[in-house]
Amino acid sequence: MVHTTERAATRGTGPARGIDLLACLVADPQARAVEVLGRAGIATEVVVARVEERVARRWSSR
Repeated sequence: MVHTTERAATRGTGPARGIDLLACLVADPQARAVEVLGRAGIATEVVVARVEERVARRWSSR
């Protein structure tokens, strides 16, 4: 949760959101989420890239 809060703080967008938690979970190669996504055939790098795209799009329009 610390990384989630830090991630939100670097954006300066207020409190951490679910998307911050998702990004932190898939960034940790030892996280269970990474294993589950891998078994489902979903590359965590793709998830991280899409999260970053969404965040950039959302906050650049404000």
